[in-house]
Amino acid sequence: MEQALCQIEKKKYVKQSPLGLYEANEVKYDDEEICIVSILRSGNAFLNEGLKVICGASIGQILIQRNEETSMPKYYFEKLPEDINQQQIILVDPMLASGGSASMALQLLLNKGVKQENIIFLTLVSCEQGLNKVFQQFPNIKIITAQVDPILLKDINYLAPGIGDFGDRYFGTIKKNTHPIKV
Repeated sequence: MEQALCQIEKKKYVKQSPLGLYEANEVKYDDEEICIVSILRSGNAFLNEGLKVICGASIGQILIQRNEETSMPKYYFEKLPEDINQQQIILVDPMLASGGSASMALQLLLNKGVKQENIIFLTLVSCEQGLNKVFQQFPNIKIITAQVDPILLKDINYLAPGIGDFGDRYFGTIKKNTHPIKV
């Protein structure tokens, strides 16, 4: 979350030092100017920590789920602040695999009047194919990722070596003896 804050546009200020005036670039924002938008349900893993760092941030949620048979994203609903087009957006989802869910969420934000330049997509694990897809469609957003996995398993859109189904692992709902890849 701290890395996302570093990406917020810096504003120029004239400041006084003991030796005179100087121009400074600072990240300056009010917490209320930032909205953390979670792609449900996995994105909620970022919310508690995000609110510790940006106490007054507003919260938005978008429910997009991947169809297990077709691997295509399906939109269900969103709950976003009315003034979202006036805010800096930190869109959170732990994984960026094929880019389908991320692209759908980003397009929804643009349809609400949010500028690409005001969106930072924060993810833990991504892959080159998903990053390329998102950047081709949305060249002016910023993406922060901790890891770029080398492989996207095409049949199931899982990252490899990957972390499996993050949501199931995080929320403790993973079923025993089920793994999408036969080992």
